[in-house]
Amino acid sequence: MEHGHDSIRSASRLNDRIAAVRHARWAVALFFFINGSIVGSWVPHVPDRARALGLNPAQLGAVLLAAGLGSVIAMPLAGTLIGRYGSRTVCAVAGSLFPVALSAVVLSPSAILMAIALLFFGMAGAANDVAMNSHGVLVEEQFGRRTISLFHAIYSLGGVAGSAITSAALSRGFASRNVVFVTSATLLIAAVIAGQFLLAHTQDHARTHALRPHGRLLLLGILAFSTMVSEGAVADWSGIFLRTVRGLGPGVVGYGFTAFSAAMVTGRLAGDSVVAHLGEARALRTGGVLGITGLLVVLLCPQLTLTIAGFALLGLGLANASPVLYRAAGKIPGVSPGAGIATTVGIGYAGLLAGPPALGFVGHAAGISRIFVAMIGLCTLLAFAAPLVGRSKETTS
Repeated sequence: MEHGHDSIRSASRLNDRIAAVRHARWAVALFFFINGSIVGSWVPHVPDRARALGLNPAQLGAVLLAAGLGSVIAMPLAGTLIGRYGSRTVCAVAGSLFPVALSAVVLSPSAILMAIALLFFGMAGAANDVAMNSHGVLVEEQFGRRTISLFHAIYSLGGVAGSAITSAALSRGFASRNVVFVTSATLLIAAVIAGQFLLAHTQDHARTHALRPHGRLLLLGILAFSTMVSEGAVADWSGIFLRTVRGLGPGVVGYGFTAFSAAMVTGRLAGDSVVAHLGEARALRTGGVLGITGLLVVLLCPQLTLTIAGFALLGLGLANASPVLYRAAGKIPGVSPGAGIATTVGIGYAGLLAGPPALGFVGHAAGISRIFVAMIGLCTLLAFAAPLVGRSKETTS
């Protein structure tokens, strides 16, 4: 009889654990969506903020560099905090601070205050990015199914939603102050709710500390950095490009990033099957070639539809680069999965926030179009270095 009660209790605990993992899977997915939505929501505001504060491309790049500095500060700090408090706590706290920082950036009345706000914006975003990817690895292990590509697809879906909704609101004459307030409040509430369903700290791994990159991990970090520079450059400079080079009006300038993010969603939803069919190296090489093609279309075809299509092609090319690189980082012999992914994510996020501002100096010196010429070089690096990732088709299945 006692044995029967033990079996019932064991089955009940098992069901509870399965339910907790499923809830955590949706919670992590929501954090990815929130993160992408914040980045996407910021994009349509960039040209207007630059014009309101009277910033040229070099000055705007210098101000945006504060976000990159914040991410560099936050990366090692995030690893330490995750090891001490768990990825659940760091994800919940950073994920709640990130939308607040968005409002602070958009509402800053001066360039100096915007730079300070961007510093905290970068810190919150980087900490949230590392924590949600680390927690995603934990959920993936508990769930018994690969979900990293799905999480990144949801991140891109958030970018589409944030960019499209904000662009539509601004193009219809809504004040940016009101738009960002509603956006931040909505995403803050979502983050607070999602944080309640993450896995408990007792189920976490202290092995999520970032490592000093070397060897193959360094290569993956460099490729993640270059890939995320391109993603961030589309976010920060596509609107400026469409405004100054193509002469488009407010609101519409966000549609380049919207098309880019929508293509990334499509590519990432099909990512696992595509990579399993092509192999990681060939998938990265193909993505690099698609990215180069898309950038050439953006630069050489002045028609709006073709320009937007070029951004979409670039998004399709870069769609599976980050998931492939993060997964590869989690499979390096002698390096724990959490540490490998946390390190690569951290380096990549530094590229996302620090790289595009640096390209602003290129745009100021040689013209905004040169930013996208530089991105061709980054896509070329991805295409040529892809074979060095060195995993066969079988290991990706």
